[in-house]
Amino acid sequence: GVGFELWLQDHAGCTTLRTRAVLIATGCYEKPLAFPGWTVPGVMGAGAIQGFLKSQQFVPGERFVLAGSHPLQLVVADQLLGAGANVAAVVFTQHPWQVRKLLRNPLALLGNTRALMESMKILWRLSRAGVALKFGKTIVRAEGKSLQRVMIAALQRDGSIERSSVEILDCDRLGICHGFLASSELARQAGVHTI
Repeated sequence: GVGFELWLQDHAGCTTLRTRAVLIATGCYEKPLAFPGWTVPGVMGAGAIQGFLKSQQFVPGERFVLAGSHPLQLVVADQLLGAGANVAAVVFTQHPWQVRKLLRNPLALLGNTRALMESMKILWRLSRAGVALKFGKTIVRAEGKSLQRVMIAALQRDGSIERSSVEILDCDRLGICHGFLASSELARQAGVHTI
């Protein structure tokens, strides 16, 4: 059948490998989200903060706000608390009604019971530590030469920002997490069909 021929090189030289399929595990990166102040030093991906915590055993700031739509920000907030950091708030774009709707879906719950239970434990620990949990809100702006504060505002049901609801949160690190994209650039440049 149709297959692939890979040329592999190591310290012993070049060899050829023929195979029917190739799986390229490229990893991923966080989806960027542009907003006023997103390039201010101190604004970073939640995964980058987690990388500092796990790989470097280093807390990369003093007071953190995590914001976005992905559950990773709960995990990172919990890890930050465990490392002794001050977590001011975790901000979710999802409205409480969206969360309740998901929790009423037995099929969604059935396949994700373990993840749901772990999320509930994390929410309990964050709440117990006094971390503000904010739903239905988004980042409007980050301010400071080096990050000093972020502004958040409520999202209306149509996705527009309710400007009259702006709230200021003091922090020196903002971790953004709106999901992930596959790092498929090199494969696409080589003409590989990606799925």
